[in-house]
Amino acid sequence: MPKHGTIEMDSHDSDRKFAEVELRASIEQLRLITDSVPAAIAHCGRDHRYKFVNEPYAARFGLRRDQVIGRHIAEVAGAASYESVRGYIERALSGEAVEFEMEIPYRVWGAHFMACAYAPERDQGGEVVGFVAVVMDITDRKRGEIKLRQVTEQAERNARAVTESTERFRLLSEIVSIQVWTARGDGQLDFVNAECAKYFGTDNIERDILGDAWAQYVHPADLPGALKVWQSCITSLQPYEVEFRLRNSVGAYRWFLVRAQAMHNDADESPKWFGTNTDIHDLKVAQNEAERANSLKDQFLATLSHELRTPLTPVLMTAAALSKDESLPISIRQQLNMMERNVALEARLIDDLLDLTRITRGKLDFRGQRCDTHSLIGLAIEIVSDDAMTKGISIQREFTARYSGLNADPARFQQVIWNILRNAVKFTPRGGNVMVNTRNASSTDGSCVLHIEVADSGIGIDSAQLEAIFQPFEQGGLSGNHRFGGIGLGLAIAKAVVEMHGGRIQAKSEGMDRGSTFVMEFPGATEPPVGTIDSPNPPLPSMPRPLEISQAIALRILLVEDHKPTAEVLSHLLERAGHRVVSANTIFDALAAAAANQFDIVVSDLGLPDGSGNDLMRQLSDTYGLRGIALSGYGMDEDIARSHESGFVAHFIKPIDFHHLERALKLD
Repeated sequence: MPKHGTIEMDSHDSDRKFAEVELRASIEQLRLITDSVPAAIAHCGRDHRYKFVNEPYAARFGLRRDQVIGRHIAEVAGAASYESVRGYIERALSGEAVEFEMEIPYRVWGAHFMACAYAPERDQGGEVVGFVAVVMDITDRKRGEIKLRQVTEQAERNARAVTESTERFRLLSEIVSIQVWTARGDGQLDFVNAECAKYFGTDNIERDILGDAWAQYVHPADLPGALKVWQSCITSLQPYEVEFRLRNSVGAYRWFLVRAQAMHNDADESPKWFGTNTDIHDLKVAQNEAERANSLKDQFLATLSHELRTPLTPVLMTAAALSKDESLPISIRQQLNMMERNVALEARLIDDLLDLTRITRGKLDFRGQRCDTHSLIGLAIEIVSDDAMTKGISIQREFTARYSGLNADPARFQQVIWNILRNAVKFTPRGGNVMVNTRNASSTDGSCVLHIEVADSGIGIDSAQLEAIFQPFEQGGLSGNHRFGGIGLGLAIAKAVVEMHGGRIQAKSEGMDRGSTFVMEFPGATEPPVGTIDSPNPPLPSMPRPLEISQAIALRILLVEDHKPTAEVLSHLLERAGHRVVSANTIFDALAAAAANQFDIVVSDLGLPDGSGNDLMRQLSDTYGLRGIALSGYGMDEDIARSHESGFVAHFIKPIDFHHLERALKLD
């Protein structure tokens, strides 16, 4: 008898252990399933204390699951949230299944609109021993941005099964309005919920969806990528997250975010995959429309830049050439210099528009090198000194920073200082003053900071506008008699460039007519490099590289330009410099000229009536071995890169300074 009893006890013990393993696996499976759905789920007793919550529910209060279970609802959610739903809780504990939508004041997230379903939990005798809550955030739907389906009536019918793992998963997958599926460790689907079957329009799930049959619903363009990532995740057991299009029951494709996660359990070494498909079609369409709109905006700005720059070229070249003609009276040459400066200013405004486009696209180039910022500031002061002298404005400097060296983009850094100084001169009345000073300070990590201040005695800035002035097209609320020139891009560009250098910029003012101070701080200040910068502004990416041509004079030039005034002026200046010029205004005419003549170099516009100057350059380079200089109103980085790839050795952005062209032709 003892021996028989021992065997019987061992058998019971084995069954109990197996049951415990199954229970642990079921509980873990339930946890993973409930964590993968977008609904927040909680199971509470009659004492209003949590017995189970999924991770989305705990995260709503900024807690982990183990920090919630066992605590009272009011303690976790806060008194305000608890009181807002207390009446519904009491109805559920009285045996009533309730559904409602309301705005709940969460302590961590603030007020959110929620769709809630509370169902009573009964024991085997039918007595209510607690309740189950299924909660979904419908804030976005309330605001009209994203449509979310409400929790279906199945939450009421299936909530009783929440305590049973496998059945609970299947029931929960049916009560949420989202596609839910599972797959074996080999990646073959073995379960989909009714929402999946409904979307795909099939009543034979096993034949049409399970296994790898689901792939037939994926858009052909998306399938290779989706399968590649799926196979990689099956091998690595990393979470699966891919966006692709799925065909619905009427043959239309919609975008979905497909997520899945693998889980091992004690009873089975083979992993199980649990996944969801979330419809993101409306959001994806909106994103595509936004990208398309941005692309159209960029194309418009590029075209606008070209159209604005092209007519400036003959004006600038003529004014520049005549201003150096000593046979003309000095008063005429001074007026020509004035014309030259104003055309250059117009080009600067166009450059600002393009810089803003680069900033919004995150494509503003940073060409860093060790610089002496004092030298760069000095050059910027020289640039604005003429305008300051005209208004009788004194510009003083006080450079006390010992560590004035920075790893900076010289052109961009000088652009920032010039923008701020130009504004200071513009907004300061006649006879005023501008002060530029530098000093060093220490940052919290002990590194050296370069502190730069530009203070003026000008019209000041209203305190309400101190932040807004760094926004594009803002001018600090100036209007009427206080309206000045410009389009309000300089400070927006300055802020972006300062931040590109790892620094920060802010404006200070005690109010209108009390002056303004702009403060910039740059980390990583060092001793300045040996020597100073005493040359003009370092070349931007659009400046040409010198062309290595053996002849210094009398070049045979093929000039291709469809803008007649530009062609006439440029041809005249080149011929006056001793060159022989043949002009063409189309690709067709240029190819004909190249076939009938010998040329040393091509000078060509890029936007031609019958095609691109890049295409022309490729043909002339391949057929005749010619090199060229590009003239263009298109000045984006990609435009310059394309011209170099086509065979142009230099790229000039209109309006063109003829002296730069002379240097490129080795006339200096």
